[in-house]
Amino acid sequence: MSDSSTGVTMADKSIFSNLKNDIGSHIKSRLSLKDDIRYLLLKDHFVPSGNFKWPYSERNTHVTVEKRYLNQKHLKDNSWLVFSLSKNGLFCLPCALFATGGGGKSLNSGSETDEGLAKLILEELNELDLDPSFIVGQGYDGCSAMSGEFNGCHAFIQRLFPKALYLHCLQSPGGGIMDCKQLIDDIVFMFKYIRNEKLEQNYEEILDLRDITGHEVKMPLITGRQTTRSNVPSTTPQEYYRLNLFIPILDHFIASLNERFFTHQWLVLRVSRLIPAFIEGKTFDDIEEVVEMYQDLLHGSTTVIKQEFLLYQKKWIDIQPPDRPSNVMEAYLSCNETFYPNIKILLNIYATLPVTTATGERSFSILKRLKTYLRSTMSEDRLNGLAMLTINSDIAIDIDEVIDRFSRKKGVLILFYDYEYYFNSILCKARKSNKGKEIMTKREPPSLIISNLWLGCLQDAQDVEFLTTNGIQNIISICLQPLPKHENCIHYRFEIEDNAEPSSADTQYFVDLLDKAVPVLQQCNGHPTLIHCGVGRQRSAAVVAAYLAMKKFSGNVEEAVFHVMNRRATAFRVVDSGSVKIKVNWQNALSEFCKSKR
Repeated sequence: MSDSSTGVTMADKSIFSNLKNDIGSHIKSRLSLKDDIRYLLLKDHFVPSGNFKWPYSERNTHVTVEKRYLNQKHLKDNSWLVFSLSKNGLFCLPCALFATGGGGKSLNSGSETDEGLAKLILEELNELDLDPSFIVGQGYDGCSAMSGEFNGCHAFIQRLFPKALYLHCLQSPGGGIMDCKQLIDDIVFMFKYIRNEKLEQNYEEILDLRDITGHEVKMPLITGRQTTRSNVPSTTPQEYYRLNLFIPILDHFIASLNERFFTHQWLVLRVSRLIPAFIEGKTFDDIEEVVEMYQDLLHGSTTVIKQEFLLYQKKWIDIQPPDRPSNVMEAYLSCNETFYPNIKILLNIYATLPVTTATGERSFSILKRLKTYLRSTMSEDRLNGLAMLTINSDIAIDIDEVIDRFSRKKGVLILFYDYEYYFNSILCKARKSNKGKEIMTKREPPSLIISNLWLGCLQDAQDVEFLTTNGIQNIISICLQPLPKHENCIHYRFEIEDNAEPSSADTQYFVDLLDKAVPVLQQCNGHPTLIHCGVGRQRSAAVVAAYLAMKKFSGNVEEAVFHVMNRRATAFRVVDSGSVKIKVNWQNALSEFCKSKR
């Protein structure tokens, strides 16, 4: 009998279960393993061989049955994973050997409730070795599971740690407690103003709409005993809607704002007394409640802290009001910890309190736009990269700088080259040199090195469609073959034999070529230009690299060569016995040229 997804027989499994280095054999007794077994599993655990037959899972796709296999790449990309033959699956090795709980976190068994979420947060803090007694603030959105006054997640945590005040999340990712308080005060003031002063104007606008729509504004039928809506006595439609609709709605808004942001107001009212711009005329009684609340985080008795406050207050009263810090960060940075240690701690707490969780929540919101059905097999690295790009989309990215950084990394020299004949034939199975040379001489499309500068081959200079489509105005030919004139282009020609690479004796010969060709390239002054030799791999590539070294890379030949090789896969490369090699001696001639121009 065999397993349908692996081909492993039941007899084989019984043998595998006795392997000492198979993590699955020890999973039930993992908490009581001896140190020598743990060491064996860490250093010499089972690793499948190259011809191992990996297990798979099956999924019906309406058309066929799709098989998804485990493979060696899963272990290579995730070094913490190990494969078990006896269990026919993957395990997290550190978790299996050292975790004291049941493994990874799960939103099951009641953890989706408010109390479950609170316990999940506290467990994570414990695993991170963070003391929850130092929590001074909680920031969540307004859903009942988090913000419930009695049974919300924040209430459960605050009952255990009273200093962990809950502050409702604001939408804006910027600003502090003081800005939040000012914003709420402004909104409440505007609602009160509208409630008391703006009804007449608003009602006139309603009447204007009535004339446009043709609807009549009238009171609904009023009964003696109303149970389904407010039934305040009124004599006119305006009075009815003012008493039964307009005022109740605004009162509800005002009451909700005051209730939701009560903690913000309480904190600002008390802790803001420590900000130098508002400290004049205040007494220690104004902050005593805050001091008592955070007493175990402060140093010394209440009497000591009171004297410290009086000294701190005197310091700032002696300074002119325009020169006093007006926000918490300025106050914190200007507070001398040596003389005012407790004031510094209170300001630190004040600056730490969460005002918004909008940035974190928006990062979750974009996942539904990234992790779509068509991207269901996206790797974690790619998902993280796309998420970072989307979340930080307001940050401008210089594409040339990104390309330059890649060009400095030797492991990505052919990053932007994606031609199947090149990879499959040369890098994979080019066994004979004549086959490799044949493929290397295949025409590679013109390569855009920088804006308006193409590097190509002899055929590209004769390709009328390419020249016309890209508006080529200048053609620089570095070859012996004469070319037909293109009516819309200016031709420059340097007659030079095709040489795979300059020898040490030929260095000056090529330096002379660069001395002549680079100024012509500079003369083109950013106009659409094609530079080419026989195949666009050595001579013309060297001229382009010399031009870039002087124009873009401050004389750095290596960076210029890497940039050209990134943009054109065959640049500076030849085939030797079927394998691709980079001829680096070109850098000698390029270096001599750049030195002569300094």
